[in-house]
Amino acid sequence: MATVVEDAWLPPSNATVPPLFLKFRSSKWFILFATCMATFTDGFIYGVIVPVLPFTLTERLGITEDKVQYWNSVLFAVFGAAILIGSPISGWFADHSPSRRIPFLAGLGLLAAAMVMLFAGTHILVLVAGRILQGLSASTVFTVGLALISDTVDREEIGQFLGFLSSSANIALLISPLLGGVVYSQAGYYPVFAMIFGLIIFDIIIRLVMIEKKCAAKWTVPAENDGHGARTDYDQAQGQDRRQNDSVTISLSAERATEERCSISSSEERWPLLKTNVSPTRSASRTSTLIRLLKSPRLLAAMCG
Repeated sequence: MATVVEDAWLPPSNATVPPLFLKFRSSKWFILFATCMATFTDGFIYGVIVPVLPFTLTERLGITEDKVQYWNSVLFAVFGAAILIGSPISGWFADHSPSRRIPFLAGLGLLAAAMVMLFAGTHILVLVAGRILQGLSASTVFTVGLALISDTVDREEIGQFLGFLSSSANIALLISPLLGGVVYSQAGYYPVFAMIFGLIIFDIIIRLVMIEKKCAAKWTVPAENDGHGARTDYDQAQGQDRRQNDSVTISLSAERATEERCSISSSEERWPLLKTNVSPTRSASRTSTLIRLLKSPRLLAAMCG
């Protein structure tokens, strides 16, 4: 019984029972919400630790004040370098993965590992490694998120949905530094990371609940399906109709071609001056026609009176 419930909620690839709330979980608006939640989480975590990092370097790692600016710059630089390197890799992985959700969850796993290293690290190299993982996670989230949106919505709606995606990231970047500084000053170091891990857990749930359109398509049947093999009959009927339409189209094309040839032959018989031989090029055909026209006695008689 537990297996049936598990298959209904998070079905494997070979599950025959449709998952619960399939229509809602695979709708474009829920997929948009899950993608926006991913970009919001990434932007929020990026911004919320900005006011905390300098205090982490001095109070937890014991770095002197004259070295704080240097190591703080290093932590931001490796984050950007990780995004630069990870974005094309994430794009390739997303294109060759059977599902967009796999790299999406992989990016979230990298983000969780990065936060654990930043939270528990007591050496500067641990923090550097954590920022690298965070940059790789950001590259995965944005690259796969854009690909997922393009797979989900129609071409006419891509601009609108990408606007929502960008707004969610910018909102996170707007509120997170202020919130991180206030929480750190009022409650300390641990509550800041409590917010971070709570947001990651919620994001994990949302990404697991989401079902891609192409994954949900295997449970989608046409309206004519009555549940007793009508899908096969429907497909066969559609195939026969297409073949018949193709045959009719070919016949009509052949008839038109025959009529055009007959019309051309009739015109050439009535007007010998228009009769031309087939030449390799269009320019040669025009030249031969002009020469034949100039040699015509009728034309010379008409011109000379």
